[in-house]
Amino acid sequence: MQAMSVWTEDRVRHYGVFQNEKGYSLDPGGVRCKTIVKLIKHFYDFTLPRCDVKLTALINIFIWTYG
Repeated sequence: MQAMSVWTEDRVRHYGVFQNEKGYSLDPGGVRCKTIVKLIKHFYDFTLPRCDVKLTALINIFIWTYG
């Protein structure tokens, strides 16, 4: 599994990155994108799950694989 951490104005938010044959998502029932890059770009235009924040700079994002 992969995880993504995003620094917002007041805290770091951690998201699991869900992957299946339909693509990547930050929410099991949420929007899926074919690549992780497209998923990240999606959240420049739309707010992150459980948060009222859009991504503004790639330097705020860290992705790692574990497990």
